[in-house]
Amino acid sequence: MEKRRAGPIMMMLLSMAGLSSDKVMAAAVQFTAMYAFGDSLTDSGNNNYLNSLAKANYVPYGVDFYQGPSGRFCNGRTIIDYLGDLLELPLLPAYSNPFASSRDILKGVNYASAAAGILEETGQTLLHVQPNRLR
Repeated sequence: MEKRRAGPIMMMLLSMAGLSSDKVMAAAVQFTAMYAFGDSLTDSGNNNYLNSLAKANYVPYGVDFYQGPSGRFCNGRTIIDYLGDLLELPLLPAYSNPFASSRDILKGVNYASAAAGILEETGQTLLHVQPNRLR
């Protein structure tokens, strides 16, 4: 029974191996900016500048990140940071960071905020107000 399963799995692995990393990287060069939306899994420090109890700008958060605690809700980089590396893009600045310039926003920005939710009761920034901030 295991031999029957091994065949399709081996074919899948060989197919995936056929996709060379050069082809993937050549496609990645086409991207000039990235914009991230989400919650604590992708937040790069927006909550540092918001009136929120959900903050990650202290140890042990960021112990493996070269900038130290940055507001990321992990010990190092988020999946957005890794994706940016793959696409050869710089780290995305947090949208609410007062030091982020309009030039930064053209290259990409991270709108994610920990404890974000879709219900109006979830946070102080109402969902119907957010689209106006993206203009």
